[in-house]
Amino acid sequence: MCGIAGIINFNKTQPDRLEMEAVSRSLRHRGPDGSGELFTRQAAMIMRRLSIIDVTGGNQPLFNENKTIAVVGNGEIYNYPELQKLLKQRGHKLATGSDIETAVHLYEDFGYQGFRKMRGMFALAVLDTRKNEVVLIRDRMGEKPLYYTETNEGVAFASEMKAIIKFRHLNKDLNPAAINNYFHYYYVPEPETIFSGVKKLGKGEMLVIKPDKKKVVLLKYWNPDLIDSTDWSDPVSQIKNDFDRACELCLRSDVPVGLALSGGIDSGSILATVASKYKYNLKTFCVGYPDSPPSDERTLARELAKKYNTQFFETEVKNQQVADNFPQLVWDGDDPIADIAGASINEVYRLAHGQGIKVLLGGLGGDELFWGYDWIRQAMARGENANFYSRTPGYRTAEMFISRCYGKLIKPTSLDKLIIPESADKVAQARQAMKQVRDVWLVSNCIDLNDRLSMANSVELRSPFLDYRLVETVLKSGPVLCSYDREPKYWFKQAMKGLLPETVLSRPKKGFTPPVSVWLRLIISRYGKLLPGGWLEEKDIIDRSAIRIINRAWPAMPFFWYGIYQMLVLELWGRMYSWGETPKQICQISL
Repeated sequence: MCGIAGIINFNKTQPDRLEMEAVSRSLRHRGPDGSGELFTRQAAMIMRRLSIIDVTGGNQPLFNENKTIAVVGNGEIYNYPELQKLLKQRGHKLATGSDIETAVHLYEDFGYQGFRKMRGMFALAVLDTRKNEVVLIRDRMGEKPLYYTETNEGVAFASEMKAIIKFRHLNKDLNPAAINNYFHYYYVPEPETIFSGVKKLGKGEMLVIKPDKKKVVLLKYWNPDLIDSTDWSDPVSQIKNDFDRACELCLRSDVPVGLALSGGIDSGSILATVASKYKYNLKTFCVGYPDSPPSDERTLARELAKKYNTQFFETEVKNQQVADNFPQLVWDGDDPIADIAGASINEVYRLAHGQGIKVLLGGLGGDELFWGYDWIRQAMARGENANFYSRTPGYRTAEMFISRCYGKLIKPTSLDKLIIPESADKVAQARQAMKQVRDVWLVSNCIDLNDRLSMANSVELRSPFLDYRLVETVLKSGPVLCSYDREPKYWFKQAMKGLLPETVLSRPKKGFTPPVSVWLRLIISRYGKLLPGGWLEEKDIIDRSAIRIINRAWPAMPFFWYGIYQMLVLELWGRMYSWGETPKQICQISL
């Protein structure tokens, strides 16, 4: 919905307006429909708006009745009609129909506990002039991002890295441990970032800033670890009801809604659920590849779209187009995320934007909730202390190749986060495994990448599978937690029987899978020449001699192409986010 940013000075000096204007401009893609600002004696908040709820009246900042509390927000509070009713019953006079306005009054009436009443995806900043405090809050599943930096001067925050680097006091020292993690995971697990001075507010967390006391307190308002897995009843009806409600909530919008459709179970289930609920003609979107390789799902998606009477739009990702757009994709990704499927994902959002869609539903999260990935289930089958990534090409490349190319800045260490713990309790072991996948892979790769690429195209992605009530149902259910040794998504498939055709339920997982080897060759051949004398070499992240060997011998090293691709993603990221080069400049010097 929006991009937000702000600064809170501890020294009681008013923030620099020119600095805040630069921050605002950097977030324009997240909110091209309007902007807002609020300045006080020692704080400032800005926002860029993508108008979705109360299109004409929901401009921010939004205030309580006597204007002592203000809020700027990114995302959507899906249960806002119910919250508006509650607040009116308590005597509040709402100034707008905006979902974000409810947050001001919830905080006013219930304090920090008021945020627990919100159901949706959001990142908010609440400024309370009564207490002289600012509260930053992020949704339970981390769907909406919030970066922050804390110094002796104060705290600054922003929706994206490209905005927070505009603050002049930012510490841009590199974080060697985060870089090592990047090369193992191909993304940086939260809360760390490549810059040691920048963190991400965690999902389900609040940051309370008290400038007069120069005090910053991190609080957690939602902790899924505290949910008891004691329900051993048949979970089918509860899953079906929760998923149905989540889809219904995600349709709440004052602008047209579309759906990213792959032809698989997750997006197909959303389509089957919302087709009868959406009162307008639903538009669906799919991506394919030249010559329709096995990974091309347009035919399957087209059949589903026809079955449920939706408008179907498709696009084909040209191989050369992927290479040409590579610098822009890295820039739009905000964090260095070397998931090459991003090129396909980006084209879906571009296609939706071109058809006037601001809100797009997607199947993100279904695999993580219902044991959909083979690599997770295989690791569980291997038993305790098995590493989820140890048999994946990316992990092996990091261990066998990239870590041996490190310069002096990086100390090679193996992963320790995605490890299945030792436990005699099958439920406890499954919970911990699911937690690691949810807290690391899902939020720092899947959610972050999809948020940045959707918002780069001014499209808001909504993911019914990430509704926290559905997540809680899964975590409470012993049968679902222990179903990793059954067929993938067993219990979700049971819940969708009778709603989704059996032909779809029985299909193996594909997803937006691109022709990887072709793309890698094109990207490395064009941009590999930037490694010698580049950012990675200057920062001593990759050894100079290793770079020259790679640059000369890469055509004969296909097994390590993905590792070289990871280097190139970080090389271009460093050039843009550290050196200040632009995607256009990189395209020109790479020719």
